[in-house]
Amino acid sequence: MTTARWYARPGVVLPLVAGLVILSAILTPRVIAGRTGDPRLSSDNTEPQGARLFFETLGRLGWHPEQQRVADLRPDPGVVRAVLNPRVPLQMSETHLLLDHVRAGGALLVALGRGTKTLEDSLHVRAGANGAILTTGDRGGDPSADSCARPERLNLSIWRGGSPALNRSLWPAGRAYLSALQWRAPAPAGLVTFTSVNVNASLGRERPSTVGFPFGAGRIVIVSDPDFLANDALRVCAFGFDASAIRAMEFLRDGSDVPRQRIVFDEYHQGSGAQSATIRAMAKYLGGTASGRAVFQLVAAGLVLLIAAAPRAVPPSDPARIERRSPLEHVDALARAYAHVGATRTGALRLLRGLRRRVERGGVCARTSETDERFLAWISEKYPILADDVQLLRNALNTPLNRHEFGLLGPAVHRVESTLTRI
Repeated sequence: MTTARWYARPGVVLPLVAGLVILSAILTPRVIAGRTGDPRLSSDNTEPQGARLFFETLGRLGWHPEQQRVADLRPDPGVVRAVLNPRVPLQMSETHLLLDHVRAGGALLVALGRGTKTLEDSLHVRAGANGAILTTGDRGGDPSADSCARPERLNLSIWRGGSPALNRSLWPAGRAYLSALQWRAPAPAGLVTFTSVNVNASLGRERPSTVGFPFGAGRIVIVSDPDFLANDALRVCAFGFDASAIRAMEFLRDGSDVPRQRIVFDEYHQGSGAQSATIRAMAKYLGGTASGRAVFQLVAAGLVLLIAAAPRAVPPSDPARIERRSPLEHVDALARAYAHVGATRTGALRLLRGLRRRVERGGVCARTSETDERFLAWISEKYPILADDVQLLRNALNTPLNRHEFGLLGPAVHRVESTLTRI
C-alpha cells in the first residue's frame, strides 16, 4: 500500500487554502464604499460626487452653462450663479457681492457645505438632520433602474466601474436620504419647496430640503444637501432629483423681464484657476489691517529678542591689539645695551644732546649753532657752581668711564638742566 502524497491529504490542503485566501484578502483590500474619487461638486468632475451630469443636462435643455475660474462675483441681472458646496470658503466680501447680485435682479443657486458658512449666516439658514426623500419626480420604477440618459449621449465617464447598486450602499433599502433645511429666523415670504424629507419616520415630520424664494429683485434656490446634484444620485430616475433640479432651475430662470438663460458655475471656489497665494494673503493682512500691523510688530520684536538671547555659533573675540612700547622701556633697553658693551662715551653724548635739545627749545639759551665744547664752556663761565658737573661730562665725552663714574653722570646732567631751567 503506497502512502498518499502530502498535497492529497484533506487535513493539509484545506488549512493551506484557507491561509492563502486570508492572506489574499489582507494584501488585496477591496473598496466597498459607494463613492470614491474626487469629492468636489464641480462641473468639471465626472466622478460620482461631481456635478458634470447636471452641467451637461442644462446645456441639453436650452440653458447656457458656463464655467468661471476667476474670483469675479460682480452683479449681473441676466445670470444665474451656481455656487455648489465650494471647497474654498466664501469671504464676507464675496457673500456681500453674491447677495447684491440677487438684489439687482440676478439669481443664485447655492448648495450648502463647509465653504458657505458666511452665506448661511446672511440667509439665516443651515443644513439639519437627514431624512428620507418624500418629493420625487414623475418617473417611477425600481431605484436600481438605468440612468435617465445613456452615457453615450452625454459623453460622461461617471459610469466607469459604477452601477446603481452603489447607490443602494449609500442609501439603504433603495431610498434616497438628504439633509433637511433649518431656518434660524422666520422663513422668507413666497417660499417654494422642490424637495422635502421625512426626518422622523415614526412621527412623520416633514421638512424642506431644496427651496426657492424671492430676494430683492432676484431669486435664490438653496440646496441643503450637495448629494441632490451629484452625478451618482442625479442619474437614478426613481429618486426624482432630475425633475426637481429642473423645476428649481426654471424657478431661477423666471421672475424677470428677460429669462435668465446663462448659468455661471463658480469653479474658482472649487479650487480651479489662479488661487490667492498663502504668502500674499498673509502679507495683505499684516500690511493692510490694524491688527495685522500690530501682530507684525509683535513678531518682529519677538524675533529680535530671540536673536539676542540665542547662543551664537561662533563666540565673539576681542581684536588683538599691539600696544606701543613705553619710551621709558626703550630708554631702559638702550641703557642695558650700552652697559653691555661699555659705551660710556656714546651714552654721555646722548645725555648731552638731550640736555641741549630741552634747554634750547625751552628758550633758556639760544646756542644751537655752537659746538658741545663751547656749550659746556659757556655753562662753566655762567654758573661756576656747575664746574665739577661740567668737567665730569667733558671727561665722559673723551674717555671711557667705569661703572661708578658713569652712574654719577646722570645726576650731574640733571643738576645742570635744573639750574638752567630754573633761572
